[in-house]
Amino acid sequence: MGFRKDNTVYLYNHEPKQDQSSHYAVLDLSTGNEDLQQCADAIMRLRAEYFFSQKAYRKIDYPASGAVHFNFERYIKGERYRVSGQKMIAFQTADTLAIQTHDQLLKFLRQVFIYCGTYTVEEQTYSIKKPEDLQPGDVFVKAGYPGHAMIVMDVAVNKSSGDKIFLLAQGFMPAQDMHIVKNPLHTTNDPWYSVTEISEQLFTPGYTFNKAALRRWK
Repeated sequence: MGFRKDNTVYLYNHEPKQDQSSHYAVLDLSTGNEDLQQCADAIMRLRAEYFFSQKAYRKIDYPASGAVHFNFERYIKGERYRVSGQKMIAFQTADTLAIQTHDQLLKFLRQVFIYCGTYTVEEQTYSIKKPEDLQPGDVFVKAGYPGHAMIVMDVAVNKSSGDKIFLLAQGFMPAQDMHIVKNPLHTTNDPWYSVTEISEQLFTPGYTFNKAALRRWK
């Protein structure tokens, strides 16, 4: 997965996002035609894409309401889901999938996007106490309605100063292309953040996280 040559963020309806000033690059990742793949969804999508590429289907797993977990390995073996009253219920069908395709993954993820969100990402991660321990794949997440979630895409270290810097990516509302954000504290066209900028808060375009929002997958 790389960056798109057309460095424009498009919404799910294929219209350009009104504000194009806060992103540095656009990930070459589909958004779909529905207002579903928002901030936490885009992060869950990236995680699912990685495990799908490794054929680690069992690890594509997200908790929904109640005791239901959306699990891709069980999905391809016929597990489906329905809502009954206020509860999500899993049931078995004969619709098993002998060959796992990317289209099947996207159909599975549609249910994840509908019924999961920032609370899901928070539930599947744990707090990182020291920002200097930050690694690629870590997330900043504030669960809620609305909450927000962003993912650390890359990390680098200045050999002379020891300063650790990192890139952040996000989806957003309404559903739109996932993109690398700029650092609003810098006057240049700069997407890099420093761990020294995480004191009590982290300022990003459109959202401010507190330090406790930094988390890692369990």
